[in-house]
Amino acid sequence: MAASSSVATRIGPQVFISFRGEDVGNHFVSFLDPALRRANINVFLDENELLNTDLASLLTRIEESKIAMVIFSKNFADSDRSLDVLAKMKELRDQGRLIVIPIFYNLDPLVVKELRGDFGDKFRDLQRRHLHQLERTRKWEEALVTIPDIRGIPRAEQSDTTDYHFIESMVVLIQRFLDHVAVRGNPREVSRQ
Repeated sequence: MAASSSVATRIGPQVFISFRGEDVGNHFVSFLDPALRRANINVFLDENELLNTDLASLLTRIEESKIAMVIFSKNFADSDRSLDVLAKMKELRDQGRLIVIPIFYNLDPLVVKELRGDFGDKFRDLQRRHLHQLERTRKWEEALVTIPDIRGIPRAEQSDTTDYHFIESMVVLIQRFLDHVAVRGNPREVSRQ
């Protein structure tokens, strides 16, 4: 009981969820968000930021979070905003200020890491459109190939696991991470376990 009351009193975004597109937003995330909230986990979805706000405001939301979940899906790599958010997650993780949990939704982790197939083609198209911003695109690519190295949670398209059961297991995992952060106070200590 004490643990749930400490979770309920947390303030500020605890878990930042980044995703791209209708392929997960209208389905998977629309179930994940309320499941986390029912568990008294404070959630911030990157789509909640006002459309007219600048990217800096969104990046501040990531800095306020303890955990960031990035949901890689087939359309993730065709958004410069999603890739800017991913690069910020990598930066904060490298500094030991953020736990990053990659979720591979109906996508093999190697497709992301090795920029294969349609996913890789979308990234390269976006990269070409931003040729004048070499440092920015370098950070995108670096994040795309290193974040999948983190032990993530894959959900194969042909999985026997339902989205419901997949989400429930994610809620338990997030609660565990938040409890460890609350006890240890340092995301770096948790991410090494």
